[in-house]
Amino acid sequence: DNTCLILAVRANKGDCVLAVLERLANDPVLTPLERQFFFNAQNNEGNTALHEAVLRGYQTITMKLEAAGNNLGWDASLRNKKGQTIDAIRAGLEKARVGEVELEKRKAEERVVRRKEK
Repeated sequence: DNTCLILAVRANKGDCVLAVLERLANDPVLTPLERQFFFNAQNNEGNTALHEAVLRGYQTITMKLEAAGNNLGWDASLRNKKGQTIDAIRAGLEKARVGEVELEKRKAEERVVRRKEK
């Protein structure tokens, strides 16, 4: 199940994410442990709100979550059901980006070679 924070991230609603984070940080009823538990809550795929933001490439929301997480007790070691931590997801996305750039370079070089052959 998704928390309201995860749903706001999935919908790319930065204003909603901020509202939830503000409420979470300032709710006088919640204990620090409850705040940490809510921030690190995982959905059926094992993703936290931060996993979802990184997976979707929502950089602004990711930065807001990281900043809030530093105060709320973000657990960077949490893995989703695919075994991925936040850092592993980032590394995989970066590797994919680099691969795409290299592929585009090769395609461009092949086009140049073909033009010269004509």
